[in-house]
Amino acid sequence: MSKTAFRRFLLTSIPAALIATTSFAGATGITRTFVAGPTLGARPQTQRSLVQRDANSTPRTTFVAGGATLPALAYLGSSALSENPGIPVSGSVLGEFLTLTGVTTQYCQTGSGFGKKVFDGDPGAGGVNGPCAALGTSPGTTNGFGAPASLGLTDPDITGADAPLAQSEYSEFITNKGGTRLEPVELPSIVGSIALLYNDPDIPIQTQVNLTDAQICGIVEGKITNWSQLGRKARALFFVYRSDGSGTTFSFSNHLLAVCTASGLNTSQNFTGATPPNVDVFPGTLPLNFVGESGNVGVTDEVVATAGAVGYVEAANAKSAVGGSVQFAKVNERDPIKDLPQSAAVLTYDAKNISVDSAVVTTGGPATVAALTGVPKAGCVLLTNPSAYANIKSSTGYTIVAVTNLLFSASGNGSTNAANLQTLITELNTPSLFGNQITTVNPASKTTGTGTTGYSALGASFNAKLKSTAKACIHV
Repeated sequence: MSKTAFRRFLLTSIPAALIATTSFAGATGITRTFVAGPTLGARPQTQRSLVQRDANSTPRTTFVAGGATLPALAYLGSSALSENPGIPVSGSVLGEFLTLTGVTTQYCQTGSGFGKKVFDGDPGAGGVNGPCAALGTSPGTTNGFGAPASLGLTDPDITGADAPLAQSEYSEFITNKGGTRLEPVELPSIVGSIALLYNDPDIPIQTQVNLTDAQICGIVEGKITNWSQLGRKARALFFVYRSDGSGTTFSFSNHLLAVCTASGLNTSQNFTGATPPNVDVFPGTLPLNFVGESGNVGVTDEVVATAGAVGYVEAANAKSAVGGSVQFAKVNERDPIKDLPQSAAVLTYDAKNISVDSAVVTTGGPATVAALTGVPKAGCVLLTNPSAYANIKSSTGYTIVAVTNLLFSASGNGSTNAANLQTLITELNTPSLFGNQITTVNPASKTTGTGTTGYSALGASFNAKLKSTAKACIHV
């Protein structure tokens, strides 16, 4: 019996009062080249390879990346829906990177939490050479980013993380890799919206349900367990959450803490199963109508397969699943696709929104920010304060958003690779590329209803600072 089928049996067999428990314990300066990337070799099945420590500095036309699932469709394009690791298609962020540099970048979707383990050299992951787990499955201790054995890498070139680095994660990198890679470099890359994807055969596909913040809070708190409580025909409601360490969960819960009063919830990258001192989003026994799945693709697939289900996923994944009885909701009458660029335009680079050399703290309640300790080189970690996008105040913008980050090693890249990694940041901060060469990401906009992708570039106030930080911090 499947997880959802088992929960459906319980929901129809146990009184609702027992189920709905809520007590909680411009000019780019880039020279364009058009060079085809190489064909990637077979992915190894061993946990680690014994290689030279300088392998990452060897000039290459293949980069290995992985981590967050939320930005995968922006980075890779449509291949993110069917391949893991995926190879970028034309029009994607990494597809344009190939055009600019001649470097093909494979990206393994692991979730932000596991991606940071690979980045840090945590023994709970199989390193960059460990096989990339299948889409929708939780990676295990032998999994990694699926680097081709022929590259002989010890570390990933690029890591995606929607949840910013915590002090423990930063320190683990310094302990494990500081001698050769110096320190992490953390730079915000793009903005993504988080949609509520639902499957209700009683609602016509052309009728896009609107959910209020209060209704979303009720679902996540376990108080709403039937569609009748949302003014719809009676049907058991299943809430699908991310079971892996997830930046999507971090950003979703970041919004919940801003709008759910006295809920008992926390901001965290772990909906459940956090490692202390970090805490779970839902710190008690999960209600029986809650279903956990790994990755945005895993949550999407579960919602599509289950009548009555609703789950939080990146809006581009939600858009790809629409059809039949599956649709994504408006939230407070705002659309996660159309109304995202306005939200991105509101976010600015200033001392209120950006903390330099700082870490996120998720030990209870809303996420906070604290100064990093043990920093070898100042100015290389730019943290977008979670409070800056928890509930963006805009008359037209969508409010449940994530600011995803890219992580790099400061040293040990080699001059050619370092220059190419800097080019990626230059690309992401060249407004004229979005909507033209890069079609998976919309430009930030103050105009109503301009979004088409579920992703937006950062506003122009970020551009110069991110390019100069990349140049100063990503080096040989």
